Amino acid sequence: MEPFWCGALRVTLLSGRGCVLQCSEELKIQEVLRQAEDTLQVKLEGLVSSQKTTLAPHLCLRDVGCRDLTALAKTTQLVGHSRSLGFALLRADGQVLSWGLAAAAEPRRLSDVRHVAASECSYAAVLMDGSLVTWGSSHFGGDSQAVQEQVRGVVQIQSSCCAFAALQEDGSVISWGHPSMPQTTAERIAGDAWKNPVTAIQSSSHAFAALLKDGSVITWGNKDYGGDCSAASLSDVQCLQSSAGAFAAVCSGGRVVAWGSADYGGLGPEDLHDVTQIQASARAFAALTRNGHVVAWGDASCGGDTGPVARQLYDVVAIASAPRAFCALRADGAAVAWGDPGSGGRGVEGLREVQAIRATARAFAAIQRDGSVITWGHSSCGGGSSSVSHQLWGVRHIQSSTRAFAALRRDGQVVAWGSRDFGGDAAAVMEMLYDVQMIQSSRNAFAALREDGHVICWGGDDEPQIIDQTLQRISLSG
Repeated sequence: MEPFWCGALRVTLLSGRGCVLQCSEELKIQEVLRQAEDTLQVKLEGLVSSQKTTLAPHLCLRDVGCRDLTALAKTTQLVGHSRSLGFALLRADGQVLSWGLAAAAEPRRLSDVRHVAASECSYAAVLMDGSLVTWGSSHFGGDSQAVQEQVRGVVQIQSSCCAFAALQEDGSVISWGHPSMPQTTAERIAGDAWKNPVTAIQSSSHAFAALLKDGSVITWGNKDYGGDCSAASLSDVQCLQSSAGAFAAVCSGGRVVAWGSADYGGLGPEDLHDVTQIQASARAFAALTRNGHVVAWGDASCGGDTGPVARQLYDVVAIASAPRAFCALRADGAAVAWGDPGSGGRGVEGLREVQAIRATARAFAAIQRDGSVITWGHSSCGGGSSSVSHQLWGVRHIQSSTRAFAALRRDGQVVAWGSRDFGGDAAAVMEMLYDVQMIQSSRNAFAALREDGHVICWGGDDEPQIIDQTLQRISLSG
């Protein structure tokens, strides 16, 4: 009998240009991606199904069920992480420059890069051929020598604060980093990877959890931070979420199972069902149920107890989180916050038609439909924006460092506020912040990518600087 997928597959860019590939049902998405790149002569980020789902690279076409896929072209990206001290610029041509991990560290340059991830003090890059390159502190994943023999085509990388886990083409996983992280993860998963591959990886601060195709979960890392799920009743898991020291899984029927440190939400409520999504603060979880109610657990000072606002949590449509608080958005446009009152966990008035919420360590910022911004929480962490409120119009995106915000307006201008030491004052580079296409944040700084390819950086311990089109760093001090 002829395989369902023995025939034509159409791959189309968002611009409308496309190609037709001859594929069998056994071909993996990663191979389809490479064939489409060769045919279209465009670097591609991934493939999306007709159901708007990004397809995992190790899936076979027989698992997809459609003959038309959308291709996402690779664009220039700024890579940062809330735990990281630096940035990496990944250009569409595959060239990478990283900087800022430490005052004495030299910038790192690479070519033919497909993907970059950051831990607190290291980077990991996947090259076009699926090989792996790492740099930075060995205690934070900067040395991957011990797992290089296990590399078999890396397609995706997940980071914790001090380690990395890499998903490979065959559905297996390798991990490396801090000495406490095991180096044998691939051996535990690779045996059945061809028929039961990993589909997603989630991390706490010192552990990882991998979701497999059959709905089972494998964990590794520090047991006190969720690295051991052997006692958890896990089956048919749909998705994973993590706090700093625990994990929570949504299983079939919306059943929730949690494990890890009880101080971080690892002891979940019994008989919790019909959950549609879970958000996490540093030490607690909040689950949204199908009927619009919210259930929280974990450290009460970080939002693990909804008691003070329980009666207000109805018709909830989304939940946002900060390290020590949560904010729920209701269908009527109201916002209900709880957790540490000094970290955004108190009520906020005046919100309407909220489009997105970002958080620093102790404050929230909400973008409304008209492009205005409302902030609340600790003023030193961006919770007070009165000094720049007249500039906060037409905002389309917000990024946050630990104690500051940066907003990108539709006209390409940037507005920053919060702690000066964490990027909350962009006065030194304001004249260069024009035609900005993207902003990114690290733990204590911001970087803005302009339309002409230049990157402007401010905040943190380094002097303001610019990265030009040739990837040369230019100091802007004095």
